[in-house]
Amino acid sequence: MGSTTQKPSPKLPDGLSAKNPPDEPPQKEATKEIEQSKNQAETARLRAETRKIRLESKKAFLESRDLARWWPRFLPFAGPILTAIIAGCALFFSVVQYIQNQKQAQDVHQDELFSKAIEQLQPHDAPPEQRAAAVAALTAYSKDSTRHKNLASTLIAFKLEQETDPAVFQLSIQALSTLATPESLDFLVARNRQLYKRMARAIGRYAAIDLAVNPHGLSIKTIGPDVGNPIPSTYLSQKSDHLRGLLLETSFSAAQGTFMDDARFFLIPDELAIDASLNEAFEHTKAHKIMPQDEANAELEFQTSVRDLWTNTQAVDHTLKALSGKLAGVNLRRTLLIRPRLEGLDLRGIDARYAMWMAPRLISSDLSFANLYGAEMKYAALAHANLTGGDIELTNFGSLDSNLEARTLTMLRLVQKDVTLDGSNLWAMADCYLRNVSATPANEKELQDRRKEIIKTPEARKYLDKIPATFVDD
Repeated sequence: MGSTTQKPSPKLPDGLSAKNPPDEPPQKEATKEIEQSKNQAETARLRAETRKIRLESKKAFLESRDLARWWPRFLPFAGPILTAIIAGCALFFSVVQYIQNQKQAQDVHQDELFSKAIEQLQPHDAPPEQRAAAVAALTAYSKDSTRHKNLASTLIAFKLEQETDPAVFQLSIQALSTLATPESLDFLVARNRQLYKRMARAIGRYAAIDLAVNPHGLSIKTIGPDVGNPIPSTYLSQKSDHLRGLLLETSFSAAQGTFMDDARFFLIPDELAIDASLNEAFEHTKAHKIMPQDEANAELEFQTSVRDLWTNTQAVDHTLKALSGKLAGVNLRRTLLIRPRLEGLDLRGIDARYAMWMAPRLISSDLSFANLYGAEMKYAALAHANLTGGDIELTNFGSLDSNLEARTLTMLRLVQKDVTLDGSNLWAMADCYLRNVSATPANEKELQDRRKEIIKTPEARKYLDKIPATFVDD
């Protein structure tokens, strides 16, 4: 075999062999030194913390020993100090109990005074001075109690319907304004609906008697009956002038001048023709024998019912004035108000669906986002009123009426100018003056789009969300 030539091994530095590798590179050696320094620093830190803990433990021990040494000296004072603390607590609770007893005694005293004021108000034959004093006392004793406020306003409202003295009447109206609460408004609204039904029954009885006593006068047969209605609406509308004359002849000394002014605007609401109370009273009266004196009695009953409705209207509109700006969602549905004076009020977001307000004065009032669906407000004074985003579908604000304008010296085109209707569904109003001058078929699509935009705003939702979506017939 041929010989193999071996390559010479590389020459290593002196002191090293192939079995002993050279030292690690200088950078690794530096890293080790850094780690050692870190370990040494951490060890020093731990030792320092240990010394600190030992010192703190020793200090706490010495303090506890000092406390134990000083405690016997403090002990003689512990009893008096503890006694003083207990006495202070007892005094505090005694003061609290005294204040509570005083408050209870004051409440009992207020209740006694309140009860005496009620007793003064009750007698029908009490002199005007006593009635006035009772109203003033009820107002004064009710200011700090919601319960007393609501009870006082209820009593005063009932007595108001019987009041004949002008000074006591005005004082009572002012008292209702002072005592106004949402609950007192609810009561007045509920009472209003009762009085409306009472007026409907009075007109139903009067109509039956009128047709029986005056068979040759205006009758249902000559008018032509409305389908399903015992009394045609045309008969009622033609009787409005006669009934208004009866009101102007009445004696109502409590507020004669104001009542007469408002009676000039009296109109039988269109809704009255289909009211169940009116038709039931008509049928019931027609079924009985009519006596000659029944007509005079029916006239007096009608006058009284309207006077009470007007009196209730004064109470309602003064309460609305007191609560102006806090009426979002308030329930005024199917109320009947005789020319309420609501000028300049904040009525935003009220729920007045199917309300019947005779010639309401709403000049410069804010009715933004109010729901007036189906409301009958003929001859409403709306100059500069704000109906932004309002629901006025089927709302009737009245048409030009030369007879009414001549009688009242009020021009509809003047009291319904400069009304803000931005975002309202004015194209869906009943056929009335305001719709005829504000909406046209050409701009209906534009008006609808604008309404959708307005009622989606946060400002709109703040009011609209408080109005029930569905109508509840109260």
